[in-house]
Amino acid sequence: MGTRYTRFAQWRKSVFEHTTPGIWISIALVILAIAGGIFWAATRPEPDPINDPVFDRVRERGAIRVGVRTDIPNFATQVERADGTVDWTGLETDIAREMANAIFGDPEAVDFVPVDFTTRHIKLKAGLVDVLIALSPQGYSSSFLYSEPYYTDAVVAIVLKDGPQSLTGLQGAYVGAITRPSGVSETTLANQGAMTVLQTYTREHQAEIQTVAYSDAPDMFEALERERILGLAMESALLGRYFNEEKMKALPTALGALPYSVVALPGNDAYVAFASQLFAAMRADGRMARLYQRYNLTDYATVAQTP
Repeated sequence: MGTRYTRFAQWRKSVFEHTTPGIWISIALVILAIAGGIFWAATRPEPDPINDPVFDRVRERGAIRVGVRTDIPNFATQVERADGTVDWTGLETDIAREMANAIFGDPEAVDFVPVDFTTRHIKLKAGLVDVLIALSPQGYSSSFLYSEPYYTDAVVAIVLKDGPQSLTGLQGAYVGAITRPSGVSETTLANQGAMTVLQTYTREHQAEIQTVAYSDAPDMFEALERERILGLAMESALLGRYFNEEKMKALPTALGALPYSVVALPGNDAYVAFASQLFAAMRADGRMARLYQRYNLTDYATVAQTP
C-alpha cells in the first residue's frame, strides 16, 4: 500500500512540475465552461409551448378544435338562442375559450366538436379534434397525453333512499361502476375513472366490496332500482343526468377523487404543456376560482376528507 501511494505521489509531483501555467489556464477555462453550461441548462427558461410547430396548424386554421360533452350541466351544454344559433356554456367550454384567447387573443376562436363517453377518444384518434376537454380522467390511458388537472371531481356512492347511511354499509355488497369506453384498449388502460376509485377504496379500506362492471349508466341505475346491486359509484359531475332524488341518495363521504385533464395525442406534447401552464396562471390570478363560482362547482382537491 505504501509503495502504491509513493508512486502516486511521485506521479502527481511530476504532473505539477511539467504542467505549464498556460495549460492550467486552459483547464480552468474548460472547467468554467462546463460549469457555465450546466448552470445555463438548469436556469434557462423553458421554451413557450405555444411557439411549437403544432400550433402553426391551429393558427393557419384560425381556431382550435376542442372536443366537449354536450350534456353535462355546469361543465358543457348547448343552449339554443332565440335566433336559432347555438351557444355553449359550462366550465369546460369556458376553459376552451381561455385557451383560444391565449393563442389568438380571441376567446371565440374555438370550434366546439360534440363528443360523448363513447366517441371522445375515437374522434381524438381520428384527428377530428386537437384536444379533448370532456371529463377525461388524468392518466386514463397510456395511449394519450394528459395536462395538469383543471378540476378534481368527487366520486360518490349512490344508494336507494332506504339503503345504507354510510360507506361502511357497503361492506361485502355488490356495487356498480362504468367500465372503459370504446377507443381505449384494455392493455393501455391505466385509470378507469369511477371504477378505479371504487377498487382503490375497496383495497385501502379492506371493504370486500364486490364490484360490478356496467357499460352504460342507464343499465347501472336500473340495476340499483331493481336492487340487483346495493350501490353504485359515479363521478359527481355526471349525477345530474341520472340521479333520482325521490328514490336515491348520495352517501355523505366520497369514495375518492378524480382529476380531469386536457387530452392530446402522443407527439402533441405542446398542447398539454400549454394547457398546464394556462391552468397554473388561471389559478394564480383567480380566473379558475371565478369559473368554479360561476358554475357552482367545488374543486374536490381543496376539500378536506374525513374517514
